[in-house]
Amino acid sequence: TRRADALVHLSLTNLSVKSATLAGPDPRRLALMAKLDRAFVACHGRTGEAAPLALPTPIPTADTISVLTSITESSEAETQEESESAETEVESADAVTTNASWDGGGLAVFRLSDARRVDYIELPGGPVAVVAAASGRTVAVACEDGQLRFVDLRLRRSTRMLALGGRPTTMLLAPDGKHLYVALADQKSVLLVLPGQGW
Repeated sequence: TRRADALVHLSLTNLSVKSATLAGPDPRRLALMAKLDRAFVACHGRTGEAAPLALPTPIPTADTISVLTSITESSEAETQEESESAETEVESADAVTTNASWDGGGLAVFRLSDARRVDYIELPGGPVAVVAAASGRTVAVACEDGQLRFVDLRLRRSTRMLALGGRPTTMLLAPDGKHLYVALADQKSVLLVLPGQGW
């Protein structure tokens, strides 16, 4: 959830919130890798709000950070305003932002079994989407600065970059696990990306 900067664990059995765990500043997209008991969250970051939300250490966070309240009429109105604002922002974007600052942006790594954050890898450029490789060694992170960054989870840093030529909003892994589809909002197009060796 972007408002709470958290990864929320929901129960579909009784439609309740089981836990809300700190993710990072402005979380955008989530990728799951159940076989490795991991979840990855692309955190966009906000100017001047890096700490204490984004800690570049492998130290787990507390079990639960908050209890989410029910939706009220005012919060619904605020959500609608935020949605309209986001749509306007996308429509007016005619170039990739290259000199913006998103403090604290990065990749949050969670352990699914207990919904704990076990690592936070700082990344520049405003991460907005994430896809994990089947190998579990590499994660692709699309950033608002128009770069696709490949993060080595063992080294805890970006090892390769690819210029996308536009502003990405979302990304999917092809069924064969060997290709990525990246949507570019300002170009109104979808790119087919070959991650290459090491993926």
